[in-house]
Amino acid sequence: MMKFVIVASLACLVLVQAAPAPQEDALAKPNPYQFSYSADSLGGRSAHQEQGDGNGRVQGFYTILGADGRERRVEYVADELGYRATIQTNEVGTKADPVQGSPANAEYIVSAPTDGQMQQATAFLRQARTQ
Repeated sequence: MMKFVIVASLACLVLVQAAPAPQEDALAKPNPYQFSYSADSLGGRSAHQEQGDGNGRVQGFYTILGADGRERRVEYVADELGYRATIQTNEVGTKADPVQGSPANAEYIVSAPTDGQMQQATAFLRQARTQ
């Protein structure tokens, strides 16, 4: 009986090792998708919307609105030509520079900061100088 158990065990072991290992599927083709959200908070609002066409092209935008009037909207495309963005903002310290060009393949469209932003920036600089 013991010989039978040993022979049966060895036969099972041989069968298991002879069975082909499960193959991983090749990477599946991307499916088209889209999503969006919008969120309010005490200090402002943000939103994001994006869609992909299933062929590697993605486009979308996100927006950030601050309680002080700060605004940023980034519209982007990512495809076979790379990532490209257009940034519209009124944030203190940003500027469009036609001579230097835009960093990171992004185009900046800049407008003047709000009075609230300038007041906060001025107060911050005064405080920094006194420390």
